[in-house]
Amino acid sequence: AKAWLSGFLSEYAGTVVIVSHEEALLEGAGCTTIAEVRDKRLHLFKCGYKKFLQEREQRVLQAAKAYEAQQREIEKLQSYIDRFGAKATKAASAQSRKKQLERMERVEAPEDLDGGRRPKLVLPAPPKCRADMITLRDATIGWEGDAALYAGLELTIERGMRMVILGPNGCGKSTLLWALAGKLPLKKGQRLTTEGLSLGLFTQDLAQELDPDAVALDTVME
Repeated sequence: AKAWLSGFLSEYAGTVVIVSHEEALLEGAGCTTIAEVRDKRLHLFKCGYKKFLQEREQRVLQAAKAYEAQQREIEKLQSYIDRFGAKATKAASAQSRKKQLERMERVEAPEDLDGGRRPKLVLPAPPKCRADMITLRDATIGWEGDAALYAGLELTIERGMRMVILGPNGCGKSTLLWALAGKLPLKKGQRLTTEGLSLGLFTQDLAQELDPDAVALDTVME
């Protein structure tokens, strides 16, 4: 879908404004102008995405050098004012530098491209449990009133496993996921879970199950 959309946008004759975090889409869509929000300003780049990454790094380096140079100049002027401001022979010169310092248009330090303002998510350590966390034995799975999608299924989810369920649309991937989570009772067979198991389920249509009046943070904490 992403590849198709990129190809469509790159050949589209009209004007397109894209807001996306998907780098492959930004590269494939044939962008000619990049508008980046950074340092409380809008920075415009008349180029594609790859060229933008290079030019942005150069601009940030130049801005950092300008900031550092100005800071050195400010320190130099302030040092002169502090040293000679009270001396009669140097008072006029010190006052002149003080006015120069007050009139100076300050350069702000650019944001670090590697750091930025990124949210930090700290998850608690999972509870300890046995190696075999969820086991389906001779399981027959299907929705009430419909034919079974699985029969005689033997499956064990082990601690540390990263399993992906693949298959065409309508083959029963989500049904299997619901059965593993215990949200869909088995038509036949056993579903066994180990002591200490803490199970979370994030479905593709989760938005339909959420309370629209609830607070997002409260929902996550639950």
